[in-house]
Amino acid sequence: MGESKNSYFRVRFNQKLKIGLRGTQVTSNGGLVAIREMDEQLGLTKTAGEYPEDKRHGKNIQHEMEGLLRQSVYSYLGGYEDTNDAEELRKDPGMRAVIGNRALAKAGAGETTVGRFEKEILLEGDNLNNLDEILKQWTKEGRFSA
Repeated sequence: MGESKNSYFRVRFNQKLKIGLRGTQVTSNGGLVAIREMDEQLGLTKTAGEYPEDKRHGKNIQHEMEGLLRQSVYSYLGGYEDTNDAEELRKDPGMRAVIGNRALAKAGAGETTVGRFEKEILLEGDNLNNLDEILKQWTKEGRFSA
């Protein structure tokens, strides 16, 4: 017989998130949800998101380091090679889901914020060296193997 009209599944990284077919909310980035689920199990961006030193200050900071890192990494994994795609991706339901709760509630970061993250925050101080050390640690722990 026919399938239930309300069939959906949930992912472990956000039990409130329902994945299913819904004509009003379409994304071409649904495959990133599977990558995010794997990421959650391995703790990759969660760990890495703790290491960039955040020198931003003020009351207008809207995006956490972990979300910015996810948006940057997942954008590249989705085939978006530069930050000019961030403006549209910030509204995409699939991308918002993989970035995190803040993006689900509102939106992801825009082009200027993602650009500043990639070109300034990641390059300042020891941030790149810290992320390199995390990669080495993941390799030692066997999170990545050939």
